[in-house]
Amino acid sequence: AGVPAVAAAHGAFVELIDDGVTGLLHRPGDATSLASCLRRVATDPAANREMGRAARRRYERGFSPAVGLERLEEGYRSAIAGRSGDGESPSPTGRASTGSRWGTRASRYGGTR
Repeated sequence: AGVPAVAAAHGAFVELIDDGVTGLLHRPGDATSLASCLRRVATDPAANREMGRAARRRYERGFSPAVGLERLEEGYRSAIAGRSGDGESPSPTGRASTGSRWGTRASRYGGTR
C-alpha cells in the first residue's frame, strides 16, 4: 500500500499530487490549511488507505523505475531513429564562441583562470 502525501500546493507538488485522491494539498504559507490537512489524515484512516492505494497506483503507472527505464529507452530509440544515417554530425548553429567569459570576470576580481 502507499501513503497519502501532504504538501504545499506549489511547484511540482501540484502536478504530482491529485488533491483528495492521491494526497492532500494545503495553501502555501497557511498554517491553518496545513493543520486542516493533517487533521484529516489523522482522523480518517479509511480515506488515508484509499488515497495511499491511489498514490501507489499512480507511482507504479508513471514514476516507478520500470516506467522510467521504459521512457529512457523510448527516448533513445526516438533519437536513434531521427538520425540521418550519413555518419556526419550536424553543424552547430548560432554565433561562434569568441572565447571564455570566465577569464574576463575572474580578472575583474583578482582571479585567474
